[in-house]
Amino acid sequence: MNDVAREAGVSKSTVSRALNNSPMISEAVRRKVAATCERLGYRINPSIQDLVQKGRNGRTRSLAFVQVGHEFANPAYAPIIDGLAEAAGEADYLLGLARLTGTETQVYDLPRILRDRRVDGFLVSGYLTAKLTRLFDDLGLPYVVLGSYGEAVVRNCLCVHGDMDAVMAELVEALKRDGRRRIAYFSEEKDLFSSRRALTAFEMAVRETGLEYRPELVFTGDGPYCGAVRFLAAPFREERLAFDGIVVYDYRNALEVSHLIAARDGLGSARPKVMLATVRPYTYYHLPIPAIYADGKGDEVARVGARQLIDCINRGEPCRPGKIMVRVPVCDPQPPGQERDATSPRTAAEAT
Repeated sequence: MNDVAREAGVSKSTVSRALNNSPMISEAVRRKVAATCERLGYRINPSIQDLVQKGRNGRTRSLAFVQVGHEFANPAYAPIIDGLAEAAGEADYLLGLARLTGTETQVYDLPRILRDRRVDGFLVSGYLTAKLTRLFDDLGLPYVVLGSYGEAVVRNCLCVHGDMDAVMAELVEALKRDGRRRIAYFSEEKDLFSSRRALTAFEMAVRETGLEYRPELVFTGDGPYCGAVRFLAAPFREERLAFDGIVVYDYRNALEVSHLIAARDGLGSARPKVMLATVRPYTYYHLPIPAIYADGKGDEVARVGARQLIDCINRGEPCRPGKIMVRVPVCDPQPPGQERDATSPRTAAEAT
């Protein structure tokens, strides 16, 4: 650092502030210091920098995203990581990843990034239980829960989630606008809180649109990652289909169902016998058949959660218990690749 300061004609403290993006340093000086570092091949030792940062103000300027019982490769979580990375970067925080099995019972069962307080706070999602959130409370770190959970799990947590009722209402309403009257539903799980919550929202949406809710058209799997084909192949083989629309909340399952619909109608069918409605992780995801999409906005839920967490960290306070709801847009059915422009979607607020 002495060499950089001498070559740039500034003090060591100015070099340090410039490399840490201090607002006290002008953009011209920051660029000058950065160019000098590049010319001299100077690189910050991140371990030493972390120690210095923590020694100065007790903070690491690092966050963690903790996934419980899921793999990070699950496409549903990709936009969440994108949103967290964006929000962390905006605030000049680093983002780390950690996985839990969900069977942890004490602080020393947790990954070192948490138990050794190598982060200033964390965000968590997945298969959460009340025991786990109590364990998180024992850490003494601020944290935010992402997703929809029962009151027993998030009673003492700040929870950020999508508006499942609005999403389901819009999906069912879009199916009705498309002329569908016998609407089915599929979910891999029936015991998970979020699955029960989604089914309740579906039933309410069907009844509120004036359609008949038919329990025999609700299909469920036998556990996580069991897939949809085993449970829906038989109904799709029937000569006369019992339903003309189907809501599949999980996009991974919806992809399987789209194959069943295509196998029955053929890929060239402009108006399938069964219209599929689902929530997709990204707006550029398209099924091989015409479909109705709600854009999941996991990235926006993540950004809101991360900004709330960083605000709590900056104030030196735990996250206040409560729930924050983020709405998502819904697109009407169009041929594959020709969905409504995602920059001007029809939102739940506009529909009411």
